[in-house]
Amino acid sequence: MKRLLLTLMILVSALTASATHLIGGDLSYQYVSSSGSNSTYNVLLTLYCDLTGIQVPSTQTVNVTGGGAVYSVVVSQLKPAYNAGSLGAGLCTNGGSDIIVVEYAGQITFATTANYTFSWSTCCRPNGITSIANSASQTIYLEAKLNLAGGLRPYNNAVRWAPMGQLSGAVHHLHQQNIPIQEIDGDSTALVLRPALSAAGTSVTYASGYSAATPINCNVSHPVTLDPTTGVLSFKPATTQVSTLALRADDYVYDSTNANWFRIGYSMREVPIYVTTGGGGTIGVDSATSVNPGILTLYLDHNVFRGSITSGLNEFEWTQSGVSSGYASQLTANWDTAVMADILSLSLPNAVSGMGKLIVYTASDSSTAVGRCGSALAADTHTVHLPFVGAIMVGSTTPTWMSTSTYQLSSTAMIDSVTWLLNGGTWISYPATMSDPAEVQWTGATGELQAVRWGRLAADTVRIQVQVQSVGIDEGHGISKVYAMPNPANEVLYLSEEPAGQMEIWNLFGQKVETVAAARQIPVAHLPNGSYVLRWKDDQGAYRVRFVVQH
Repeated sequence: MKRLLLTLMILVSALTASATHLIGGDLSYQYVSSSGSNSTYNVLLTLYCDLTGIQVPSTQTVNVTGGGAVYSVVVSQLKPAYNAGSLGAGLCTNGGSDIIVVEYAGQITFATTANYTFSWSTCCRPNGITSIANSASQTIYLEAKLNLAGGLRPYNNAVRWAPMGQLSGAVHHLHQQNIPIQEIDGDSTALVLRPALSAAGTSVTYASGYSAATPINCNVSHPVTLDPTTGVLSFKPATTQVSTLALRADDYVYDSTNANWFRIGYSMREVPIYVTTGGGGTIGVDSATSVNPGILTLYLDHNVFRGSITSGLNEFEWTQSGVSSGYASQLTANWDTAVMADILSLSLPNAVSGMGKLIVYTASDSSTAVGRCGSALAADTHTVHLPFVGAIMVGSTTPTWMSTSTYQLSSTAMIDSVTWLLNGGTWISYPATMSDPAEVQWTGATGELQAVRWGRLAADTVRIQVQVQSVGIDEGHGISKVYAMPNPANEVLYLSEEPAGQMEIWNLFGQKVETVAAARQIPVAHLPNGSYVLRWKDDQGAYRVRFVVQH
């Protein structure tokens, strides 16, 4: 009798040891083929264990009920158990145990005109699950549904869960995790939070403060949410804990007869969540560069969650000498399916081209931008050079000699001031402000106008070069070019070539002032200040040259 009692004690102890290391799993099915009124399906069971030393059976039994029958399907291990750490999917190294994944499969054939429930259960859950009361005494139960009785379709493939194992997080850090699934029938899917089950239709007993809707003790401003469409799970833990997350993937087809959506099936998954105090390390900035004016791009060595960045972007302050500091005004990034990114583009307030500093702060939520497992963007100061906005000089490159030409910068954004430099002409109007045009009278054969744009410890130059065209010469006739120098003239006006015949001096009111003999030197000391035109004719045509007298 003692030997029998001892044997029973050893057996119970062994079963309990195995069970307490079974921490989750998922159950689904896959359509194989049909023959007549029957269909064959693969039954797929995946179990998660938290210790490599515990051996799991090479076979499991999945119960299937429906169509007035009960089936026991033996599913066999597909391949050797493997470590979930090799899967990635956001697993952290700062919490929880190594997760071992064991995959099973088997087949069943049944009628295609009934509804079926697939189920698997075992006792018991691990010790120490914070969210479940007396977890070591509660059964783990997985379930999947196949609803064919409605006749909308004679088959269905359940939503398949991508292997993931465990989720880990850090206290007071926002986490966003994509729950990946695969739907091969082209149906609509929805992911929902469900109670962890101990039997069909029976929820586990949750610990105080926990429920199916709140499986994680979270900060009130960031409760547990699951986007049914994208599958993004968000949570910000308030305490260290080990919790169980129960999920259901619903599979819908459209019922055109009744004009509504019909749930043709679903599958369930349970996964553990380990929340630690953090210590996930820092996320570094590989580089901070600006290619587009006013936009600073940060290249990070790891992803950060969008939801961990404050709405006011209080983590990122831009400052320049002599410019009012301010937080970045806009954030853009190519967020992945987990709403994470490692390249952040920040729009900078009051930015001026040249040198500046981006200060990365600990924000009002007591963290900078965070990544997985409590890792956080390192608080630091980054010196950056902002480029000048591309600009051109707008105005004529072929002005007429002694004419007034107007020039303006195509953009004056992100600069402090402009210094104008003129060669080959005289100023008619020097710009009083950056937005004012420059008015120039070209007096040489060629010329150049430069606009030196000033930023913060930086400058660049926008320039335009001109080829001055002859004035007053009828096109296609006579001398190709005649220039008057100096211009303006005080006592004598010198011509580059001697005209033939008499010349006339006219003012701009259309009045002839005087007639002078053809010569290269023309006295003008007696003429009042003003603009004049020198005109003459020969057998090739009529000519004119404009000049200015200034005493």
